[in-house]
Amino acid sequence: PDIIRTVKSRRLRWAGHVARMENEKSAWKLLVGKPDGKRPLDRPRMRWENNISYDLREPDIMRTVKSRRLRWAGHVARMENEKSAWKLLVGKPEGKRPLDRPRMRWENNINYDLREVDYTGNDWKALAHDRDVWRTYVRAAMNLRVR
Repeated sequence: PDIIRTVKSRRLRWAGHVARMENEKSAWKLLVGKPDGKRPLDRPRMRWENNISYDLREPDIMRTVKSRRLRWAGHVARMENEKSAWKLLVGKPEGKRPLDRPRMRWENNINYDLREVDYTGNDWKALAHDRDVWRTYVRAAMNLRVR
């Protein structure tokens, strides 16, 4: 049981790293099943993430990431405003802005995840104070069909 839990957690952590990579990287190509080069004719194309998720009977990795991000945001929204986690969540990133787009904030990701589960309101921090309603949105993120 401990070995299985360790394998699952490390696979989830690795997939999180790969999901944040650029599309050109070889690990990303391995995750989405588009390796470089040609495969043998007798071997079908294998989609790595689907096979492992199916074998372990686990939900999709991106569903889990979105659900856990919303869960964490709910905890932080109920904290005091002086805590460092709160400042990290709602703070503005410092430093030089990249040329192609503005820096992403954690709060932007939370808003994006909530839009995917059909939340139309503006103030998600007030919504997080009602734990039962917030829990329904977290569960909805877990049941999302992620492409």
